[in-house]
Amino acid sequence: MQVRREQVFRNWLTSQPITNQPITNQLSTLHLTGSIGDPENNYVMNRAGRVQTVSITQIIVDEKSARMRYLDLLGGNRSERRLSHSKRKAIPVNR
Repeated sequence: MQVRREQVFRNWLTSQPITNQPITNQLSTLHLTGSIGDPENNYVMNRAGRVQTVSITQIIVDEKSARMRYLDLLGGNRSERRLSHSKRKAIPVNR
């Protein structure tokens, strides 16, 4: 299933116009509507109500700001929050 989802994403990505603008809205739409033809394994999946996608979260980061978008698929609520971030050096995590 992962291979099928990846192929849907690659096909979508190659269909997007090349631009310097972020494609965050289009990516959210893909996540909501991306289908591999199997409701139990689509991007938004539902496996007989036992296991299902309940929300979609998107983080948008640029040089000046960061935002988090959250969509509650069960309740239909949406929210967007500004996140604080700084240009501190990333600290690697040993696994």
